[in-house]
Amino acid sequence: MLKKTGGAAFNKVRRAASENLSNTLRILLHNKAYGIMIYRFSSKIVPLATHPLLSGWDYTSELSPQLKAIGCFTNKDKIRVSFHPDHFTVLNSPKEEILQSSLKDFQHHCLLLKEMGLDKGTKLVAHVGGTYNDREKSIKKNYRAI
Repeated sequence: MLKKTGGAAFNKVRRAASENLSNTLRILLHNKAYGIMIYRFSSKIVPLATHPLLSGWDYTSELSPQLKAIGCFTNKDKIRVSFHPDHFTVLNSPKEEILQSSLKDFQHHCLLLKEMGLDKGTKLVAHVGGTYNDREKSIKKNYRAI
């Protein structure tokens, strides 16, 4: 785990996550001032959160005050927010490792939304992938994943 083997590198990730959350709140404040009431959170708001080397990092607890502040602000001011996981997060991939990685990525996003208090009704936009040369099978996989 990065925490044990590379203290400086892990601290850099922690700082980046904290700065990203601070900057996100600043952007939301700016947007509100200009009447922009919709925002899509960066999927990299907590960098490397799903990386295997960081598997023991309880980032939602550590970043809880900042996450809650963002959630309170968006709830209070009725700002519509969403996440759109990266393009490699695909639910109907024929490759099991991609499906498992995608599910882990969705869990990560859901954890962030839950800690923000935004887990009810906030959109999590998903890539459903391609047809992989078998349209009917791919459609069935999409329904299974949902």
